Amino acid sequence: MLVRNRYEASIIKDALSAVNVDSVFLARNSVFDTQIAQDLYRLLKAISQPSEEKLLKTALMSELFALTAKQLDELFNDELAWQNILEQRFIWHQTWNKKA
Repeated sequence: MLVRNRYEASIIKDALSAVNVDSVFLARNSVFDTQIAQDLYRLLKAISQPSEEKLLKTALMSELFALTAKQLDELFNDELAWQNILEQRFIWHQTWNKKA
């Protein structure tokens, strides 16, 4: 179970203990402080603001997409491929607004 902080973890641990379920703390660091969480935040921010092309480029440069510098350069300089990505981003944005 993921919790935001040690206080929440303590509440959950106590509740589980009350019904005789053992539990342990697996980490002291917040999952929100990880690189992948920051990368995911950048991606969601880019999707939430589809008119901001710079946000999308920043998200694509993250480890989530694992694109090399050469691949990024080719993508950013291939007008047709880049337009396809931009159009896809608007679809993601619309889907998010409809389903979220």
